[in-house]
Amino acid sequence: MNHQMKLNAWAFKQIANRTKKYEIRLYDEKRRDIEVGDKIVFSELPLLENKIEVNVLDLIIANNFEELFTEFDPVLAGWKKGESPRKCANDMSKYYPREDQEKYGVVAIKIKLDK
Repeated sequence: MNHQMKLNAWAFKQIANRTKKYEIRLYDEKRRDIEVGDKIVFSELPLLENKIEVNVLDLIIANNFEELFTEFDPVLAGWKKGESPRKCANDMSKYYPREDQEKYGVVAIKIKLDK
């Protein structure tokens, strides 16, 4: 199955240069449809003209971002070396409030650039 998602320019470039191996999202209804082996086409914000396709290699599901960031090295999701799971979780909470994390859970989507 193919999925569509939007990314800010910084994250888009990290995937394009193969340094970002995980995309972090709320595990809402849209993300619950993602399975290992699926493809995701990311469109770069704000214009959505640049696109990049990745393969889904794995899904790590957790109750909240702090728990999630203990499951893998946050550097692989774009954070600086040495940043704590709490710091990474606080960064993500700017996009997804704690109430939404508790309602849906969160997911780290392990990806590999197609091609």
